[in-house]
Amino acid sequence: MTNLTLKSLLEEQATSLYYDPGFMTFIDDHLPSLRRSTSTRVVEVEPSQALKYRGDLFGLLGELGIPPYAKYTIMKMNDYKSPTEIKEALLNTLLIPDVMELRKLFNLWRAHNATRK
Repeated sequence: MTNLTLKSLLEEQATSLYYDPGFMTFIDDHLPSLRRSTSTRVVEVEPSQALKYRGDLFGLLGELGIPPYAKYTIMKMNDYKSPTEIKEALLNTLLIPDVMELRKLFNLWRAHNATRK
């Protein structure tokens, strides 16, 4: 039996909102500004990591300590359509958005949706 805490359930629910189709479309619309942002980091991927996680972008992001809610955005920022699409020969760096900027976009999207209801 899994020991679920209230905190873990709330985190899981919050993460699932980042995968709402509306928010995913919203992120797609904001990719150019996320890519250009001065707070976006370029993270080097070690060849051993690229080999280990060939075809598993989300696994690599987990190893890099990326929170689950940011994984879709990172996938799209790096021009992948699927987390299984990556090939180790092509994976040298990843664009990683600033977490606060991503949260700001999320809150903007939520506020916009709240006013539409």
